[in-house]
Amino acid sequence: MRISTSSFYNSGVYGMEQQQTALFNTQQQLSSGLRVTTPSVDPVAAARALEVGQSNSINTQYQTNQSAALSRMNLNETNLASVTTLIQNVQVQAVNAGNFSLNTSDRQAIAAQLNSLQQQLVSLANSTDGAGNYLFSGSMAGTKPFIQTASGVQYVGDQGQQSIQITSSRQVPVSLSGADIFQNIKTGNGSFATSAASGNTGTGVIDSGVVTDPTKWNVAANSKDISIKFSVSTANPPVTTYDLVDNSTGNSLLTGLASSATGPYPATYASGNAISLSHSAVTPASAASSADASTNAAAADAAAAATVTGTTLNAAGSEAYTAAYNAAIAGGASAADAATAAAAIQSAAQAGGTTATTLVAAATASSTISAATTGTVTSSIAASAANAAATAIANAAAAKAGTAFAGPAFDYGASVTITGAPQSGDTFSIKQSTNESIFTTISNLISALKSTSTGPAANAALSNQLNSIGQNLNNDLNNVLTVRAANGARVNETTTDQTTSAALGVQYQTTISNLQDLDYTKAISQLNQETTILQAAQKSFAQVSGLSLFTYLP
Repeated sequence: MRISTSSFYNSGVYGMEQQQTALFNTQQQLSSGLRVTTPSVDPVAAARALEVGQSNSINTQYQTNQSAALSRMNLNETNLASVTTLIQNVQVQAVNAGNFSLNTSDRQAIAAQLNSLQQQLVSLANSTDGAGNYLFSGSMAGTKPFIQTASGVQYVGDQGQQSIQITSSRQVPVSLSGADIFQNIKTGNGSFATSAASGNTGTGVIDSGVVTDPTKWNVAANSKDISIKFSVSTANPPVTTYDLVDNSTGNSLLTGLASSATGPYPATYASGNAISLSHSAVTPASAASSADASTNAAAADAAAAATVTGTTLNAAGSEAYTAAYNAAIAGGASAADAATAAAAIQSAAQAGGTTATTLVAAATASSTISAATTGTVTSSIAASAANAAATAIANAAAAKAGTAFAGPAFDYGASVTITGAPQSGDTFSIKQSTNESIFTTISNLISALKSTSTGPAANAALSNQLNSIGQNLNNDLNNVLTVRAANGARVNETTTDQTTSAALGVQYQTTISNLQDLDYTKAISQLNQETTILQAAQKSFAQVSGLSLFTYLP
């Protein structure tokens, strides 16, 4: 086959150029350390590397976000820990203030310390992250959350939160609402708060109370606004009685009637004994349908073990009527029969009956109940009503002794305890818990310590205030600890996500390395091979291109 000189040259040059290109590519790989220097080298690997690289970039941003979130949440924890310590310091001062060996000047000195602590608390509540962003303003990072006004410290932030995306599916809040930390805190035991009237003259001190059954406490019938009124008799020794009054109606919870302005009241008080916010209906002494009024009257006398006078049953006879009516209904009487029996008892009480027997006799004389002692009932009123009427008198007498009393049944699943010696007219309140800020609680404590009143009644008033404030401070502390626990849980979760992201980043880097990185041993061998091939091609081309017939002509 005949090959032209031009074809020979073109072929030789093309071959050397191809070897130079291969050598150049290998040199680029060695200088960059990458096997895939351009997509054309390995299109599949280049596309996969681009995809993994994008995922790795996003993961790197998440790691940056996680670090920022942890820094912010750790700053939250630092400030909340300081708030915790400050509240504990306030609690210590409140306990110190309860030492009645202190004089007015001592307590006012404590009040000054508390005022300083309150200012420190405001400063902590307005903490920033160093970049001017407020930690406890909700989503309003640029707004100072707490300001001092004439009415006290006010929150002007919002209920929102600033969040940072730390994974593809999770955002973590890094700011907190100051209202949730410092303001929205329930007073008292969380269900109700107790307090003593400012005009009390006795030494009664009420505790925070306890709710044993939240379901019963939250029944619709409970107004959650109850007063405990006291009366002290002039007897020797004096007897202290009390009434539970529903302030929404003014009625006694124990009798169902309007509570009288003065005592004696239905229940007898004993210092330190729990006062239950409940009452069970009194069961009639007998349900025997054949028993007559006289027999039941004798039973009533025995049960009462006391002389019953008109004043015992209330001058107007209303307690007698209610007791008789409720007991008659409980004994199975119809409403009409119960009303007839109750009216008779009321009339006898108003007339100033003496003993239970006399009252029943008077009642039967003025009603259609037979007064005979033959054991028969000749009237239209059922024997159960006669039973109930007599039993009601026993109940009324027992109420005087503080053992049992008639009245509507109720159970609010709660109780309070009062110690000391309340005086007539002293009142204690039980009201549904409301929200109170930490700042208000401390201000109330400062105000209580600035009082200059002295004496047993003043000490009791201070004790009542300190008990209430102490309970609220406990609530404040527990609330801050709850917020810290939630913040700590988010720190732990973010730390876990950070560890996961770091491991994922290693996997991404490994995958990218496997797709792109150069095998230096293989590349160097390939470079040597390509260099040798190029040198051979150049040398052979030079030798062949130097052949000519003119060399052999003489």
